[in-house]
Amino acid sequence: MKYNLNFDWKFKKASVPFPLAAAVEDDIFTPAYTDSDWERVSIPHAPNCADSFDSLIHDAGEASLYRGFMFYRKHFPLTDICEKKFILEFEAVRQSVYLY
Repeated sequence: MKYNLNFDWKFKKASVPFPLAAAVEDDIFTPAYTDSDWERVSIPHAPNCADSFDSLIHDAGEASLYRGFMFYRKHFPLTDICEKKFILEFEAVRQSVYLY
């Protein structure tokens, strides 16, 4: 059985881009966290499509391009697989990922 996780993700750019300790809100990793104001997206997702190529590019890159932490959340049922072996695959995760 395959379960497609590409749809109905929640997405948010960190309000404080760096460091990670400042970017992460206290309860963001709890199920009770309210993500109602987060953008609803599908994966694959281009988080910088709005701020790419909106200003001149210099040697250091585009100044307005967001380079901070970004968060994705998804709730999905494990009722069909909780007693079985399963593989959770993330394709095209760029740079690094913290998975909770």
